[in-house]
Amino acid sequence: MTNALNISFIGAGNVATHLARHLFPLGHNIKGIYSRTLENAQRLAEQVNTIGVSQLDQLPNADIYFFTVPDSVLPSIITQFASVRTEGIWVH
Repeated sequence: MTNALNISFIGAGNVATHLARHLFPLGHNIKGIYSRTLENAQRLAEQVNTIGVSQLDQLPNADIYFFTVPDSVLPSIITQFASVRTEGIWVH
């Protein structure tokens, strides 16, 4: 794919799983998956050939960051993420 995007996910639940598993075979580069629970991040990461992390500062740089976390934790996660990243497109 000539227009492949570098994508990272903040969250490893159903939404992240469906998006990552759809975007990966289209040739997009899934750079990393973050979850508060390392095992959840790694489980999804294995499916899309990337790394799973449980610390936001360990998430690789990307063109697009998908925030696939519950609305109730979104403000807290965005605040934390903004302290380690400012680039890229952030999507929720």
